[in-house]
Amino acid sequence: MNKDFILLNAIELALVEPPKSFLGKQSKFRSKIEEIWEIEKNKNPNLFNGPLFSVVEFRIDEVRKDQVLYVFETDYKSFLAEQSGVDLGLQPLGVTGAISKNYFGEEKLLFAQRSKNNSIYGGFWELVPSGGLEFFESDSKEALPIRQLLIEFEEELGASRELIESSELVALSFDSNIKVYDLIYVLKVSTNFTWKLSLEHDDYVFLSEQEFVDSYLDRSLPNCKNVFASLRKSERGI
Repeated sequence: MNKDFILLNAIELALVEPPKSFLGKQSKFRSKIEEIWEIEKNKNPNLFNGPLFSVVEFRIDEVRKDQVLYVFETDYKSFLAEQSGVDLGLQPLGVTGAISKNYFGEEKLLFAQRSKNNSIYGGFWELVPSGGLEFFESDSKEALPIRQLLIEFEEELGASRELIESSELVALSFDSNIKVYDLIYVLKVSTNFTWKLSLEHDDYVFLSEQEFVDSYLDRSLPNCKNVFASLRKSERGI
């Protein structure tokens, strides 16, 4: 199995207690975590701390054929410290939307260039919307990634969620460079879909696979090229 990109159409998320190893490291490096946070806040005043969920394990039940991600709650501040070299053992879980639109018979995906002020992949191209999974349902403890994705859709693109005609989970990706998991959904949007430039991005563009490979591949996040490949292999429209 390719750990970096797993095709799927359903997944269960289970909330567990933070590992003792993580809690010990978080306590040990508390002052360093705060120091890094203040440095990054000075670079990017728009930063804010919030909850994130870190993956403990991805497991496939061979009997029931269930696919389960076990996660625990942490925060963005700890994630930034991890990216700055503080070994906390985090593997955050995010959601990413691959917005698909038909241009004269050719399907294209929407890409956005991350702000150059971003400390992680600054200036690189990514699929939008995307963001960390921030909450669980308080009653059922069941994560709702698609709800998080709709929030990101409105915040990053300034567009109404009513413009999304359909959504489909297609894959679980893992970025080994920054140790981040992403649940990837294909979002089909209506023909009158428009968007606004957000503070998080410097530019937007719709691209076919060939356009992406020719001019953007080397300056994009790892899951971008895999999305095109997964859609071809699973015959989901591109």
